[in-house]
Amino acid sequence: MENETIVARFKDYSNILFQRLGDRVKFWITLNEPYIVANLGYGYGTAAPGIIDRPGRGPYEVGHNLIKAHAEAWHLYNSTYRLKQGGIISITISSDWAEPRNPYKQEDIDAARRFVMFYAGWFAHPIFNNGDYNEIMKSRILERSLAQGLPKSRLPEFTEEEKKRIKGTYDYFGFNHYTTVLASPLQYRPSVESYDADRGVATMTDRSWLGSGSIWLKVTPFGFRRLLNFIKEEFNNPPIYVTENGISERGTNLNDEWREHYYKHYVNEALKAAKYDGVDLRGYTAWCLMDNFEWAAGYAERFGLYYTNYTDPKLTRTPKESTKYYRQLIECNGFPDPKNGPHPCLQPEPEGTTVPETPATDPESENVSFLGLQISTSDATVALYVEFALLVAAVLGIILFSVMYSKMHKKLKLSQLF
Repeated sequence: MENETIVARFKDYSNILFQRLGDRVKFWITLNEPYIVANLGYGYGTAAPGIIDRPGRGPYEVGHNLIKAHAEAWHLYNSTYRLKQGGIISITISSDWAEPRNPYKQEDIDAARRFVMFYAGWFAHPIFNNGDYNEIMKSRILERSLAQGLPKSRLPEFTEEEKKRIKGTYDYFGFNHYTTVLASPLQYRPSVESYDADRGVATMTDRSWLGSGSIWLKVTPFGFRRLLNFIKEEFNNPPIYVTENGISERGTNLNDEWREHYYKHYVNEALKAAKYDGVDLRGYTAWCLMDNFEWAAGYAERFGLYYTNYTDPKLTRTPKESTKYYRQLIECNGFPDPKNGPHPCLQPEPEGTTVPETPATDPESENVSFLGLQISTSDATVALYVEFALLVAAVLGIILFSVMYSKMHKKLKLSQLF
C-alpha cells in the first residue's frame, strides 16, 4: 500500500464487488479502520504486514493512498451504481477519545486535542471537511521534518484536484470506538522520525477505570458521548453509524456481567448524544456477535456475545448471559422508563425460545475456585504444585529443626554433667 498503484487496483476491485453483489448489498464500507492499517501495519508493525523500518514515513504514505483509494471507490459507486442499486457507501474510522491528564493545564488540553486529531482527524478531515489534512497534523509534521534537515514535510500533500476529488466522499460516518485515555505532552528528540514523535503525546489511564480482557481497553463511557460530539462539531454533524463497540474478556465465563454493564452505559451515552446534543446518530452495532480471531491478540481476547469453543472441531457457539440483556435492549429500542409501568418488551421470553447449552470448556481457559480466587485450571495446577512444594519444604524444615534441637539439647545436658 506504500505504492500509489493501489488506488487504481482498489477501484478495480470495488468495481467487481459492485457488479456482483450490488443487487443485494445496500450498505457499503470502503475501508475499515484505515488508522490500524496505516500506523499499526506500517509504523508499529503490530498488525499486518508488520513493517517497521519507516515509522515516520510509511504510515503517512499508506494513509495517503488509502484516502485516495476510498475516494475513487466512492465516486465509482456514486456515478455508476447508486441510481440503479440504491445503496449508500462510506468509510469507517476508529478512534479513542482523549481527556487532558490535568484539565487545568493548557498543555495537557492541547495534547488531548492533538491525540484525537492525529487519530480520528487524520482520515476524517480530508473526507468529511475540506479534502486536506487538518492543520494540527500538517504543522507538527512539517515543523519536525524541517528540523530534521528535510526540504519538505514527511506528510504527503494532496494536489488541488485531489482535494476536490476527496472532499465529501461519504454518505455517513462509520465509527468504531472502545475506550478513552488521559493525555499529556511528550517531547521526543528532534531527530526521531515516527508518528508518535510527530504527535508528541503521552497517554495513560486512570486506575479507577474498570478494565477488560485487553490491556488497552478501559471502561470509559463518558468518552463515547464526547467523541460523538467531536464528530458533530468538526465534520458538520454527518449521519453516524457506530459499526463497532464492545468489551473483551479472557477465559471461559458465560456470566459476563461486565459486558451488560459496558453496553448499558455506552449505549446510554450514545442516547444522550442523540437526544440531548443533537448528534445525528442513525445506528449502533455491538462488537461482536461471537468470539473470533482478534488479529495480534489471536483467540485470547473474547469480544463475543456468543462463546466460541475453539477446542471443538465444530466450533460450537453458546450464548453468554449478556445476550439476554442485549436482546432486550434491541427489542425495547432503548431503556423504557419504569414510571410508565411494565413495557411489553420486558416481558419474559416464552418457553421454548431459548435452548440451554453448556459449552465444551477449553481446559486451558476454564476458571476454577482456588483459595477464594477465580483462576484458570492451568494456573490452578501450577498453584497446587507450588503449594505442595511449600508443604514439603515446611515438613523438611520441621524435621531439620527437630534434629538440631535434639542435638543442642544433648549438648546442654552433657555440659551440665561436667
